[in-house]
Amino acid sequence: MIIGDSTRLKVLRDTLPTEAEAKAAAEAEYRKLQRGGSTLNVTLAEGDARLYPETPIIASGYKPEIDAIAWAPNV
Repeated sequence: MIIGDSTRLKVLRDTLPTEAEAKAAAEAEYRKLQRGGSTLNVTLAEGDARLYPETPIIASGYKPEIDAIAWAPNV
């Protein structure tokens, strides 16, 4: 059974007694993964007074998947 996006699969290791319980566990795991999001940590060699923790940034020069994300603080 596939819940959510079938292009990136995650196999649940637990064997559950009923199909309903397995479906509920799969849906819960899918919702958990959707909430997770991505994080980006930046360490600078020299300080910059314009930057401080949780400053929104625009990443460029990385992988296209990273550059495409609007990086903002988790609020």
